[in-house]
Order: sequence, then structure tokens, then C-alpha cells
Amino acid sequence: MKKFPHGHRVLYWDLGGIRVKLESVLSEFPTTWQWACPPCWWSKNEQADVEIQISLYSGLLETERTIAVSHGDDGVITLLLHGGFGTFRWNGHQMTGDFHLDDSDPFTLTTFLKFVLAIYYEKSGILLHSSGVIWREEVWLFSGPSGVGKSTIANELRCDGALFSEDVCVVTMQSDQEMYAHATPFGDDRQRIDAVRSAPLAGIVFIQQSTETRVCNISTMDALRRLYRETRFFERDLISNQYFLNVVQNIVASGMCCNLEFRKDKLFWPKLEQWRLNRGGRHE
Repeated sequence: MKKFPHGHRVLYWDLGGIRVKLESVLSEFPTTWQWACPPCWWSKNEQADVEIQISLYSGLLETERTIAVSHGDDGVITLLLHGGFGTFRWNGHQMTGDFHLDDSDPFTLTTFLKFVLAIYYEKSGILLHSSGVIWREEVWLFSGPSGVGKSTIANELRCDGALFSEDVCVVTMQSDQEMYAHATPFGDDRQRIDAVRSAPLAGIVFIQQSTETRVCNISTMDALRRLYRETRFFERDLISNQYFLNVVQNIVASGMCCNLEFRKDKLFWPKLEQWRLNRGGRHE
């Protein structure tokens, strides 16, 4: 990743597999945004998938700490965040709009960008709370509640594979039914994320610490519950809710999910690989 530019009014992100262009209307982007989400550049000659006009103000932090999303009959999406609000148009291929941010709150930027990803991938993917590691040219995603050991696993395995993402990954199903993972720059130490941004998905591993290491299949209902709990989802209307349910069910049906009970060592790599070879899309 390149360093956050000083004095720029236009930023380009390669964000979770889509090209995002942010243009400041009133002023330069604050350098505090580097902490929130440093940019990954793509060619300015390519068309952006998302183009947003950003207005920076002070005092928006007085809004309530809530997330509200509404979808009007005219196709306009309205978003209200703690520290920001805006309206967008989304035609299924490109998103455009205006967003007003408090210039002192970098957290609102990350929430806003997650919203952009969630809307863009609403028919084909989810935003999964997970850390990711590339091993043998495929991505393993480790998911679970905060504190269970996702970052520990990613840090332990970095010498074996490339660190893919630390906080949120986008999981999508392609037209050929193959699953892919797309990295995002959200997390605690974004400068360590490696260059690979998208790769085939090897598996989604729900983890819990234990005194021994073992990998086992997961029931369909348990996989659904865990994906619902660990997915970053912005509820809008019944149609978008159904899109989300369909995507989650397709991911579970693909047989990509398993349970990992682990202790702090790397002995689970061969066990995960053996599970992958044997799974055949089966669930208990």
C-alpha cells in the first residue's frame, strides 16, 4: 500500500475487489484518515465502480450513535451514521452519490466503506468478520467472536503464507459457482497486508481455542448461525434481506465451512488440508 497522500482531494481505493473513487468537495482529505483506511491505488484510467462526492464538516458527531438505512421508491438509498449521512443511487453495476462526514472521525469512514461493499455485493457476496491467510495460492478465512484468536492465527501463520486481511473479508460466488475471497484494508495493522487482493477461497474456518487441535465438519444449521452472526450486514428492505439469506445459504451449501478447535501451534495446517480433500461439500 502506498502512503496516504497529503493535500489530495481525490482518493482511489481497490477495496474488496471493487474500484472506489472518493472526491472531496470542500477541502483536502484529513491525514487522520490514514489511520482509518490507507488507500490502495488502481489506474486512474479505469472506470470506477463507485464514485462518491465527499463533504467534510465539523460537529456531525452530535448525531445519535446509530445506523439507519432506507431505500426509496425512486432507487435512492439513504444512510445515516454516527458522524455522517448521505444519499446514493445504485443500478446494480455502479454506485454514485454524496456523503457528508465529520472531518474528525475516521471511524465513520470505515463504516461507510463497509456499507458501500455490502450494497455492491448484496446479490453475490457477504462481508465476513474474519482474518485471512493465503496458503498454496488459496485463501483460508478464520472467523469467530472478537478475542477468540483470529489475529493470533494470522500472525502465527504469516511465515508460512501471506497475510490476506485482518478484520473483514468479502466472500463472493462467481458465475461458475467458484468461491472467491477479496481483501479489505480494515484492521489493526494494515501496512502489513500483502499485495494479493483476491484469490480462490479454500475454506471458512470457525475457530475456538482448545487443549488439542482438531478439524471437524459443521452442521448446516450451525454454519448458518455462525455466518449470520459474523457477517457485517446493513438491513434495508425485504428484498435486500432475501439477497443476504440466499448468499449465506449458497455459501453453506458449497461445503466451504468447518470447525477448528486449536491450540497455539501450526499443526492444524495438514488437518485443514485433509478436511479440504475429503469434504466433498458434505455437512453433518
